[in-house]
Amino acid sequence: MALQESRDLLSEDVDHLWDGFAIDSDDDDVDVDDVDVLDDTETLTPVDLLMESVPVQPAAADSNNNEPVLGVTATATTNTAPAPAPASNQNTNANSPWMHPLHPSVLFQDSSSPASSASASASTNATTSASVASTSTSGHLLMKQTAGMLSSFASRAAHSIQSSAAALEQKHLKINNININNNVNVNGNGNGNILTPPSSSQQTVLMPPAMTLDPQAKAQLLKNAVGELLPGEKVIMFLTSLQNVKDSSHSHLLASPQQDWSCAMTFYRLILLSHGGSSSGSSSSSSSDSTDCHEGQEHVVVPDWRKEWVESASVSRYAQHFSGQTNNASVVISIPLASMDRVDRVVLDPNMAQDVSLLKIFGKDNGRMIQFATTGAGDAARALEALQTYAFPGRRNLGYLFAFESRREQVMASMTTTPQTTIATMTTQDTGTASNVIATPPTVRRFDAEREWVTRQGVHHQWHVWRHANAQYQLCASYPHMLVGPMPDVLSDAGSITNVSPMIRQTAVFRSEKRLPVLTWGNRNDKASIWRCSQPKVGLQGNRSSADERFLAQIGAAPYRTCHFPREWLWQLTGDADLITPPQGVRLVILDLRPKTSAIANRTGGYGYENTSYYTGSSLTFCNVGNIHAVRDAYQKVSSLCTAEKVNDVQWTSLVEDTKWLQQLRYILSASWQTAYWAHIHRLPVVVHCSHGWDRTSQVAALAQLMLDGHYRTLQGFATLVEKDFMSFGHPFHTRCGHGEGRGERGGGTSSHPSSSTTSSSSTGDEGQISPIFIQFLDGVYQLVNQYPHYFEFSTRYLLALSEHVYSCRFGTLLCDTEREREVVANIRQRTHCLWEFLEESMERSVLYDPSTASKVLLMPQSVLLRNVTLWTDRHALYGPKPTLRTLPKNV
Repeated sequence: MALQESRDLLSEDVDHLWDGFAIDSDDDDVDVDDVDVLDDTETLTPVDLLMESVPVQPAAADSNNNEPVLGVTATATTNTAPAPAPASNQNTNANSPWMHPLHPSVLFQDSSSPASSASASASTNATTSASVASTSTSGHLLMKQTAGMLSSFASRAAHSIQSSAAALEQKHLKINNININNNVNVNGNGNGNILTPPSSSQQTVLMPPAMTLDPQAKAQLLKNAVGELLPGEKVIMFLTSLQNVKDSSHSHLLASPQQDWSCAMTFYRLILLSHGGSSSGSSSSSSSDSTDCHEGQEHVVVPDWRKEWVESASVSRYAQHFSGQTNNASVVISIPLASMDRVDRVVLDPNMAQDVSLLKIFGKDNGRMIQFATTGAGDAARALEALQTYAFPGRRNLGYLFAFESRREQVMASMTTTPQTTIATMTTQDTGTASNVIATPPTVRRFDAEREWVTRQGVHHQWHVWRHANAQYQLCASYPHMLVGPMPDVLSDAGSITNVSPMIRQTAVFRSEKRLPVLTWGNRNDKASIWRCSQPKVGLQGNRSSADERFLAQIGAAPYRTCHFPREWLWQLTGDADLITPPQGVRLVILDLRPKTSAIANRTGGYGYENTSYYTGSSLTFCNVGNIHAVRDAYQKVSSLCTAEKVNDVQWTSLVEDTKWLQQLRYILSASWQTAYWAHIHRLPVVVHCSHGWDRTSQVAALAQLMLDGHYRTLQGFATLVEKDFMSFGHPFHTRCGHGEGRGERGGGTSSHPSSSTTSSSSTGDEGQISPIFIQFLDGVYQLVNQYPHYFEFSTRYLLALSEHVYSCRFGTLLCDTEREREVVANIRQRTHCLWEFLEESMERSVLYDPSTASKVLLMPQSVLLRNVTLWTDRHALYGPKPTLRTLPKNV
């Protein structure tokens, strides 16, 4: 009863503390085709608060003692400014820094691990008495340390944890009714996911005492497993003697049964590692495993079958789980915090007084799952709180993402105070007469509009470069600062930010999100061009815009050369008689990437599609590419299939097709092929759009340019292509990837408090706008590289490495939604490391690449492209339990 009362008090305090945090939520259950993702009236963007001070670093939580781990102190460093406190919970003492409610120095103050106290006890009664005394002493000490700093909350939090610890202090903990190999039952009660173990099993599991390691041993153990930590990566928490460790890829089976498992959580990732099984951390020997000793490191030799398995599968997921040499049996399982989808805490037996929990972590990467159980009462709560804080900080606390933490000290050291400035590229920290400016040199942009469009493509010979129309993102906030448009004598921006042609403004107003048609790629030699925009605002009334009609007419007025290819050859290339030649009089091809039914339905929301009767000399084709919801559903299905343990491999191909993932890819590749075909063969300008023009449009336009332009098939060119058509043209990476947010919620809130029997790091609402659009694009690139590897300077391993960092948030390259947010608001290139630099340094050039193909167009027969689409097993089956990957050389 006392334990329940303390939990109620703790839950009440936490509820009040969370009230002080503002969380952006998007509860609208509306199709993205019918809703504007960016609200023109909203002044606060997801990265607006990135300019505020960096949150306080928490102390290192330890399952054995209260000492900081690996040199991580419990207080903030001198360069760390505290995060803004909730209005109702700010410290009244102006001289004391405000501490985050989830700061371990406030929330997690325990005297010792339950297991170590139990081993020193003579009996259960003596153990209980000692725990009560220890709880009282620790409570007074805790209140003294946190005076003036949420003292009431901290004391009751410590009392709750110590009370739970007292109930667990036994030498051996017997837990009944457990079957960790089966899935738990999920029942909703209005407070989140209630996870209870199946009642059919009556298995008894013995939980041994926790192993004791000093900070030096932990540091050496972690270094032996993963090497040196990344810059800015510091250990937050270290737990030992984990039980029931499991990975969806079954890599945990490679560890010796005699080994112990430990867990280390840093600002960047969660690391599970196996090591020697004795209490001192040394290796154990058995009849099947011998000991191979090295200076400062002891490992168990991998049995012959595992060693041969790992060495033979050079691209296998198993090889990456071994630290050091392959003959060392230290198995490492790690997952970046930002790539976590949700974290569930399962109480193994809710009917017992002991609070022993299993943590199940689900990743955004193809349904990956990791689980482990702790031996201490407070360890599960400590781990869950730390994960909720750093894996799901929410849209208002993006400073917790490791991309910013990795360069925080360097950025803070370079901060200078200068008079208030109007330079858009500088970071303003306050609105007074002075501002704090970041002096850190920015990383190099791969896409420079002047260099790419004017110098390399030479578009200024045929089209007009708008250097002022959107220089301050005033015309379209989700477009790049420099644009290319048609007919300079009619649609010029007149060389001034304020003096923009009325036709340009009217055309932008008639398009969704003001994303008017602009050029993304042009060929100075044959005048071929690709243009992109969003859907027109036609509506049910059939609205028209003379400015928009004239604008597209000017695009189609560009001269082009007549196709002289034989009709029989064109039929072999297209496989469709309707694609051989354009209709009579057509000088502009419009590809609406949506299904026609979706385009018609969008008229009810005031949008729609072009009526070719009003757009003279144009043709309109619908390409049937699914929206973000169809992509997300197909991705979840193919991920579930690849991570399932019981799959009929004889029917594997049909099961993969049933997920509709490959069908979606074929639609995208077909639309991309048609874009390249009309532009290259018939030299026609092609206008590509979907609903808002930042998801499907980016995919198709980029894939078409990979076929047409050999420069984009190089390492440097591919980075330029991604920065241009995805990052600069406003693909919403943050919204689609849910950086800092768990599945089903918009802000990383919790469904219930950790002190209850079950908690989940995400709510049960609609997933909203999260969808793996960029992963789908990389899968499309994989299909091209897989079929024509000699045309690409990079290999499929490069694409795999890039896909792994879409969700990791180790680099800031793929953060934020628009160019304006990255360059003006968040200063991403100054405050984070660059993904492209990492890939260029770590990835080798493909040995199959033929440099002579750089000047060639990759336009294969459409039937060849679509019929050879296969599952990207390197990516989708990466965390599956069954071996699916091929054995290839590392540089292929």
